[in-house]
Amino acid sequence: MFGDFLNLDGHTLVKFTLIGASATLLVSLCYLLVLGYYWIWWLRDVSAFSLLSISLIYIVSVRNVEHVSGSYRDIVYSVLYCAAFLFTYEILYHFTWPIYLDYFHYPYGLELANFEYLALYMPLVVVPLYLMRKYIRFTRLSLVFASAFGIFWALWILVGFPQFFTIGTFYYPPFVAITDYRNTSLFLNYGSKLVLAGLFISLVSFHPVRRL
Repeated sequence: MFGDFLNLDGHTLVKFTLIGASATLLVSLCYLLVLGYYWIWWLRDVSAFSLLSISLIYIVSVRNVEHVSGSYRDIVYSVLYCAAFLFTYEILYHFTWPIYLDYFHYPYGLELANFEYLALYMPLVVVPLYLMRKYIRFTRLSLVFASAFGIFWALWILVGFPQFFTIGTFYYPPFVAITDYRNTSLFLNYGSKLVLAGLFISLVSFHPVRRL
């Protein structure tokens, strides 16, 4: 059996290695989260929820992208798809901040810095989704996740868009009073991230279909 593993082609070895690494990371992160470690300090405080989401998305997506002999397309596309998830969240998060965009004052968000931000990060969302277009299908489950994400985001704004690193500060007029700023912000922040990950997973959870 071990000899058969050594005789695998390079693509299969890389694919199995990355899937194994993702699965190991997934189990490790679940353990760390149970212990209350929400940030990985030795990775410069990267969110454990982000890494958890990436692991799940990669494992699901790489099995659904068809492999072309002599090509690593399935691996590359899946990695880029994970990047699309991350930067989709980052773009939404960035453009929710009224203090950066000045929605209610001149120039009403139309600042050069915002266009530069979009020019830098939007291709990291659009290009992977374009490459994955024939493996993506929007289903009823996708609609559930998209709706849940919208509810999370709206609720976050309705309670004032609290952040765990600025306890007690409101960035929008709060329509719903909260007392536990830290845990509420963590729940809405990381809860919405996991729901968005669920949306990305649902889009590629089926066998390849025709192009959209």
